[in-house]
Amino acid sequence: MRLIILSLLYLSGVFPGVLSAPLPVPHLYYLIMTPMTWNSAQSYCRKNYEDLATITSDSDWTRLKKLGTNSKFFSTAWIGLYNDIDSWRWSYNSAPLKLKKWSGAEPNNLGGHESCGAMDMYGYWWDLNCELLKPFLCYDANSTKRFFSITVLKSWSDAQAYCREFHTDLATSYNESDNLILKNLVSGQWSAWFGLFRDPWKWSDQSNASSINWAVGSPDNSGGYENCGSVTYSIITDVPCSGFLPFFCHTVPPMTVQDVVKLKVISGLSADSGLESSILALIWEELKKHGMADNTTVTLRLQPDGNVFQKVEESVNSEDTAANKICKT
Repeated sequence: MRLIILSLLYLSGVFPGVLSAPLPVPHLYYLIMTPMTWNSAQSYCRKNYEDLATITSDSDWTRLKKLGTNSKFFSTAWIGLYNDIDSWRWSYNSAPLKLKKWSGAEPNNLGGHESCGAMDMYGYWWDLNCELLKPFLCYDANSTKRFFSITVLKSWSDAQAYCREFHTDLATSYNESDNLILKNLVSGQWSAWFGLFRDPWKWSDQSNASSINWAVGSPDNSGGYENCGSVTYSIITDVPCSGFLPFFCHTVPPMTVQDVVKLKVISGLSADSGLESSILALIWEELKKHGMADNTTVTLRLQPDGNVFQKVEESVNSEDTAANKICKT
C-alpha cells in the first residue's frame, strides 16, 4: 500500500512542488520615535514586539514605506541590520578561536568588506576583503605533513573549495606551534589565506541578509565603527551603533495557509479507519521531509456522505477491451 500511495502523491505533483518554495514571512512594522542607540532599540523591540525590523521582501519594503509615509516620517531610523564583527571562527568544523594573533589594530574591517583572514610572513593575522586573490594554506587531516602551501592565486572562497576538494580544509591555527608552522609556509610571500573568517551583515532575528538595498558606496565603515544599519527613504547605510535614532520594530503575524490535495487511492482494501490512518501518516511523513512546519495540521476531509473516500467505478472502453483480448491470444 505504501508504494501505491506515494506513487500517486508524486504523480499528482504534490511532491516536491507544494513545499519546495516556502512563502516569505510577512512582517508588521511599528515606528518608535524615541531616539535610542541600536542596542537599546534592539532591547526595546524584543521586549515590546519581536525584534528590530527585518526587511527581506518587496512586500516588506512596501509596508515599511507605507508606515513611514502615514506617520509623515522621512528621516533616518534604525533597522535590525548589524555587522557581526565578533563571529570570527575557523572554516574547519566552524571551530572557535583559541589563539588570536592579530596584527596591530586588526581586525579593522577597512572599507567595510573585510570578513576573511590572512596570515602575513611574520605570523600575524589580517582581516581582508574575501575577493582578493592570494596564495593560501590548506590543512590535510590524512597527511602527517598536515599543512600545505598553494601558490596559485585565488579568492578566499575559491581557496576554501580547493582545500576541501584536494585536502581537508583551509588551514587552522589552534596554537602557537601551528602558527609557527604556517608562518614558515608563508615566508617569501606577503600574506596567504588560511581558514579564518566571520559572518558579515545579519538581521537581528538571524534572518538571511544576502540581499541588502545598500546606498551607493555602502557599506564602507568610513568612521571605523560603522557596524549597524539605518534606513532613509528605503536606502540602507552603515553607521556607528552608538548614535541615537528613531527605529522600526516588527512582529510576525500568525499565518494560516490551507492547501487541499485530491488523492486517488488504487487499492483492493476497504477504506476503513485503519487505512485512513495509514494514509494520513504517510502524507504527514512526506510533507515533513519537504519542509512542512511542525505546527501544521494535516487532516482527511469528510465528503457530504460522511465518508473520506468515494468509490469510483471506472468504465472500460469496449475497443480497449477488444484490443486487450487480441493481445492476449
